[in-house]
Formats: sequence, structure tokens, C-alpha cells
Amino acid sequence: MKLVTLNTWGGPIFTPLLAFIERNVDADVICLQEVFHTESDRTIIERGARADMYKEISALLPDHVAYFASAQDGVQPGGTTVDFHLEFGLATFIRKNIEVKNYDIKFVHRYKNGMATNQLGSMGRNIQCFELIHGGEEWSVINFHGLWNGQGKSDTDDRIAQSKKVRESYDRMKGKRVVCGDFNLLPDTESIKIIGEGLRDLVAEHGITSTRSSYYEKPIKLADYIFTSSEVQVEHFEVIQDEVSDHLPLLLIAK
Repeated sequence: MKLVTLNTWGGPIFTPLLAFIERNVDADVICLQEVFHTESDRTIIERGARADMYKEISALLPDHVAYFASAQDGVQPGGTTVDFHLEFGLATFIRKNIEVKNYDIKFVHRYKNGMATNQLGSMGRNIQCFELIHGGEEWSVINFHGLWNGQGKSDTDDRIAQSKKVRESYDRMKGKRVVCGDFNLLPDTESIKIIGEGLRDLVAEHGITSTRSSYYEKPIKLADYIFTSSEVQVEHFEVIQDEVSDHLPLLLIAK
């Protein structure tokens, strides 16, 4: 299985982002965070984000089935509301030759459309959970974008509770399991330990010190992770140095 995960930053680096997707059309699973979706004719919105990102990326992946999970409707990147159809959340693309046995969306922090007025840190957080049959074997994948509260990436009560819910979902899943995405957590937090107990942390194993691109200017550069169960045989792991967001893409090739 080839899996790619990336926080797209809402798509302001749009042409390079689409080129990156085109270079990775052979991926079996593509997990994206901070994705906008609209049925309107809007394209560029606040902070240069792309309202039509989900539609444009889906068009590049005709051999994949697209799954979108909105966490918040009607809000732009800066928190201002809009009067047209706009959704914000997670997007995962699964190759059509992979059987999707089960697909579920679970909220691990607050609830859908739970954001208080102009308070981005109160936005609900969800996960996409997939149970797959790939190459005759059971696989499970969780796409996760963790709570951002504007106060760094250390433990909080909300983050601890969030991690417990992610872990509960993981523990109910079967086969070879992968949890990936932008966790918005530091590697030494209790929140990370809850999710990663007994799992392989590929970022830590490979001594990765940054998953952020040059567009991100703050000093702490770790936010994105891939965790795998012990059954997963990792053939290749890489933080790809393509500057298509303020995050860098993570690549896993495994069997």
C-alpha cells in the first residue's frame, strides 16, 4: 500500500499542490486535511484558500473514490462566515480497486458546526475511519486533524479527551492499521502517547525534526505523524520536501 497524507493549508499554494497530486496518482490512499468544498462557483476565498479544492483534486483522481467529511460549514480560514455553500474538513481518496468494507466519520472534539462565533479554536474535530480490503488483506486507516487552540501544541484536557476518542476508534478497527494526519501535537505529549501506545511512530523512528515547509515560520516544526500497528511491514517512509503547503507531505509504502 502506498499512502500519502498532507495538511493542504486550505490550498493557497494551489498550482504546485495540484501538480503534487498528479505526481502521486498511483497512491492507494491519499489523506488530506484542511480541505474546502463548495457547490458554488466561488474559487479563491479568504487568505488565498481555494473553496473548490475538493472538486479540483477529485477531478485529478478518476481512479479513486473521494470521501469528504465536513467539520464546519460556512466559515472561511480566518473565521469569518459566508453566505454561500462552503464546507471545511477532511478528504480521503481510495483507489477503486480497493474494497471499502466500512467507512465512518466520528467527532473526537465537540461536534459538527460547533464553532463559536469567530473562535476557530472551538471548532469541532472529526476523523475519517476506513476498513479496507487491499491485496486480500484487511487494512484500517484513520485520517485525523487534531484540535488547534491557538496556544501551542502541548497537552490540554480537550486534547487528552480527543486522543482517547481517537484511540478508542483505532482499537475497534481490524487488520493492519494506520493513523495519519496533522495531529497538532508535540511528540512528548501525553496526548501523543495515548494514541501511539504500542504502535510504531514513524516520525520518531526516522528522527524527523520537521514536518513543516518554509512557509511556516514558527520555531516548533513537528505536527504531522504516521502511526502503524505492528503487523504493518514498512518498506519506505519519507517526509517529502515538496513545498505545496505550510506542511510537508508524508509518504508511507508498506505491506
